[in-house]
Amino acid sequence: RHDLRQHLNVIWAFLDQHDIDGLKDYLTVYEKSLPPDIRQTFTKNFALNVVCTHYAEEARKYGIDYDVELDMPERLSMNESEVCALLGNLLENAVEACREVRCSAPFIRVRGTCEDGHIVITVDNTCEQEPVWENGRILSTKHEGYGIGTWAVRAVAERTGGTADFSCKDGVFYASVFLYE
Repeated sequence: RHDLRQHLNVIWAFLDQHDIDGLKDYLTVYEKSLPPDIRQTFTKNFALNVVCTHYAEEARKYGIDYDVELDMPERLSMNESEVCALLGNLLENAVEACREVRCSAPFIRVRGTCEDGHIVITVDNTCEQEPVWENGRILSTKHEGYGIGTWAVRAVAERTGGTADFSCKDGVFYASVFLYE
């Protein structure tokens, strides 16, 4: 509501000045900043869908091609909050990496399935620079030391008896996670 009041003040100022062209320009820019009217369903699982929807909006803001095929049931037999945190970490890192891409069209591709007592999730994204590895971990680009996101993803995978693998080749970062339910 606060933001809407600010926008209405600007709109009234344009009208008071009879600046219709300025108003049209302002409304065009404002309209592009609004989230899409249609919420997309990426998966049957409500919590995972919320995570995917949030990062779809982030990707849209930065002009990142965002493609998700996540075949998950309505209810997971494992801790949904851990799976959401895992996916959120992967998508946050992917958006951040794509924001830096200048040489090609940035993209994020998410694939996932849940069957036979295990979950497989992959997130592939463009990246401008390959990550720097030290002692089997990725160094953070935000602070000194190791990245927390990939470490947290690996910790969740290992708690379930699964694995998390990360690699980078030809400007694409690949994250693959295998979880046992």
